[in-house]
Amino acid sequence: MCFGTIEILPLEIFETIVSYLDIGDEARLYSTCRHLHIYGEPLLLDPFDRKQRAMIWAVRHDDLALLKRCFLQGRRTSSPARLQPKLFSTLALAVRGESLDVFEHLCAQGVGFEGIPPSALKHQLRVLMKKIVSPGRLDKLQTLIERGFIAKVAAHTTRDIAWPLSRAIVAGASEELVQLFIDAGANLNATHEHRYFGSIAPLAAAILTSNTGGELARQLVHHGATYEPSALHFRPARPTRHPLFAAVQRLAQSGERNVSVVEDCLAHGCDINKTEHRVWDRGFNWDWRPRQQLSTPLLEFLDAIPSLSGGAAQQQATIQNLAFLLDHGARTPVIPDLAGAIIQSTTPSCLELLIDRWQVESLNDDHFFAIVTMLVEAGCMDGAMGRLMRRYCRGVRNQDPYFADAWRGWRRLLDLLLAQPSSDPSLLLMHLLVDSGTKEMSTVDRLLVAAVDYLMSRGADINAPVSPLGSSALHMLCTVYQHPTPDTMWWHRSPYQDSVVQHRRDLLHLMMSRGADPLRRFCGRNAPTELIQYLKVADPSTRAWIKKVGQTLCEGMVTQRLAKANGTSYMHNRSKNIYVPVVW
Repeated sequence: MCFGTIEILPLEIFETIVSYLDIGDEARLYSTCRHLHIYGEPLLLDPFDRKQRAMIWAVRHDDLALLKRCFLQGRRTSSPARLQPKLFSTLALAVRGESLDVFEHLCAQGVGFEGIPPSALKHQLRVLMKKIVSPGRLDKLQTLIERGFIAKVAAHTTRDIAWPLSRAIVAGASEELVQLFIDAGANLNATHEHRYFGSIAPLAAAILTSNTGGELARQLVHHGATYEPSALHFRPARPTRHPLFAAVQRLAQSGERNVSVVEDCLAHGCDINKTEHRVWDRGFNWDWRPRQQLSTPLLEFLDAIPSLSGGAAQQQATIQNLAFLLDHGARTPVIPDLAGAIIQSTTPSCLELLIDRWQVESLNDDHFFAIVTMLVEAGCMDGAMGRLMRRYCRGVRNQDPYFADAWRGWRRLLDLLLAQPSSDPSLLLMHLLVDSGTKEMSTVDRLLVAAVDYLMSRGADINAPVSPLGSSALHMLCTVYQHPTPDTMWWHRSPYQDSVVQHRRDLLHLMMSRGADPLRRFCGRNAPTELIQYLKVADPSTRAWIKKVGQTLCEGMVTQRLAKANGTSYMHNRSKNIYVPVVW
């Protein structure tokens, strides 16, 4: 706007501009000039253009007061009198500008979409309907439905867009409003994407509604809603669209003993161990396979627990609700219990999910440990000890004063696992060592060494043939080296290769210093020897780290022979790169 064309400028505005120039406040000067341009420009035009610009501004920027002033000046409600046909309808302008107040006012005046093709407004109407279905506008939504306007929206879009029943129920729709949706032909089994829930369906939304969820659910089921939602053309981030998953989320968040909703889902044929796709966003999957993650009602229940520091009644209700699910057979997705292969699963186990959310130190809390005890006794461990130690035994927890609390919690968990009837300390030690040496660059720190020594003090044999191949942990780790999987190959050509190889060497030093024998043969095979022979066929990028591993094995064998000769044990000193005699 050129200020030379201004004929009348209020003295107050002129003084304000001069004062901002005087003090050098460029931000306020820009803001004042911008408002002057917005509200002053229509006054500089001729009467026809002035009213036209003012009406377009009001429609696009949701200025209902200015729009009413334009109507009082004689402007037509259906058109801003622009010559272009695509801007013929004021209602279309309101939709494109997402001007909700102007949109509702024009609907009340009976304005329609005359002259606009349906395909031009489909996306804008979808966004606008999401705004209308909000907690503060449900009464206006009911008025629009009664006036038949939403039926006009349905003619320009689809039935699911025009009748977002799921979002209305989540926003707190009454039974009367839901009945209006049903009478108008809303799809009771339609599934919509949702920013918070991932996916949502009308019945699942009714179950999540805390106050009148039971009445709304019965109303929807009476009119044809099913407990098995239809298939989706997309994979949502969360499976909340399924009524059973919504029921266990509500059960965890309610903080009271009320399992009637879950019982209704089970009575209608829902599977307590139904598996749905889920994207876990807490670091369980940072690689290239996000769509292999799964979830079950038990995992959703554990993930939805609001807090572990609530009152005694809430803690007791959480324990009782978890016991109800476990008694009815709720379990996690089946994960192969194979060392080296278990890490290929991107779905978290129950303990991973809990410890990742509440941290290792929570194992010292009695309420948290009671939940962990119930899961372990129910067989929901999934052999994830190696993954747990690899993920949560690194960093500052190996330093004082944090080491004491972390180790107290881990030792409590180890005692719980060893107390199980089918527990094998040697198998647990193999998972701890082999899974700690794959995929991630975790170093051999105090917590890992303490866990290894504690398991060996509880009867674990480091040379026990407990691996799926019938070999020991050391030979299993060499087999992982010899036959790299996609999970162990990613760092071969990466800048982290030296750090990873150094960690693997430290892990081998730890195992052989605790008595692991690289010369033993299992089923007629010796994995360390085969690993050295693998150099002949390995590609050049893998020979360097195999040579370092072979050097580590040779150093360990020499040290073991010296130990047998003089009856002394040796421990590898990483800082000086030598073996020193120790007593353990």
